[in-house]
Amino acid sequence: MTRSRDKKYAYCAAIFSAVLMGSLGLVVRSISADASIIAFARMGLGCVFLLGFLGLTRSLHALKVAMSPCLMASGLSIGFCVWFYIQAMAHTSLANAVFLLYLGPIFAVGFAYFVLRETIALCNGLLMSLAFLGFLFVLRFGFSFSGEGALGYVYGVLSALSYALVIITNRKIPARVPPLGRAFYQLLIAALSLIPFLAGHEFDVSLEDLPWLLAAGFFQGFLGLTFMIFAIRHLTAYEFGILSYLEPVIATLIGVMIYAEPMSPLQAVGGSLILLSGLAQIWASPANRSPATRSP
Repeated sequence: MTRSRDKKYAYCAAIFSAVLMGSLGLVVRSISADASIIAFARMGLGCVFLLGFLGLTRSLHALKVAMSPCLMASGLSIGFCVWFYIQAMAHTSLANAVFLLYLGPIFAVGFAYFVLRETIALCNGLLMSLAFLGFLFVLRFGFSFSGEGALGYVYGVLSALSYALVIITNRKIPARVPPLGRAFYQLLIAALSLIPFLAGHEFDVSLEDLPWLLAAGFFQGFLGLTFMIFAIRHLTAYEFGILSYLEPVIATLIGVMIYAEPMSPLQAVGGSLILLSGLAQIWASPANRSPATRSP
């Protein structure tokens, strides 16, 4: 019963995380500071907000955990994923960088098969494929690869591999490590891993940027990553992967509603495919079946 309840909470956490992560573009568009500074603020301030939350709720005991290799690796993977993605956007088109980043959930499913012995049923594989197809529709097949921008492609693939490692290493962290404790140390390690990459960047942050940087730290750092880490703890790689494709849907909807960007019929179909595959995955989960309909 507890495991079933945790699974349901994890699905909710994955959806909340996708909504928050998908809204990052709204924050980034409002900040004039360098992307590396935004990434560091997101992780560093997210860590500070989480520490404050633990203090207010008298839950600082969650920080008393044994540091494991997988916990270290998960934090480093988050930091490197962010940095590689920023570099990919700087060396190739945004569409190419986004396309390569979201190969991460697919890589994670492959890694999970060999590392975690997670098998994927035909139905789940079809839903994953449907979600990825929907993602391609949302992107409007705007990506194109040529001999130019090869370095950007390398960074993009590395961002996808780092994304996959975030999922796999989180799944390998011992269950005894509480979600808030693992989230704190992952944010802390991610922030520290970004410091060397800030060398040479001017810390030109205006007063107008400060509220948005705080928003990035609170919503996409503290809340978004904490929800994501909790979800990965209780969902398989393909379950989380399917729901992760909600992020570009949210980003597209924000563009339509706030920036009056047009939505093409192809994007509408793609968003619908992602939503349907996510709902089908949740419905098909054993945690949401009645006892009478579960397999013996």
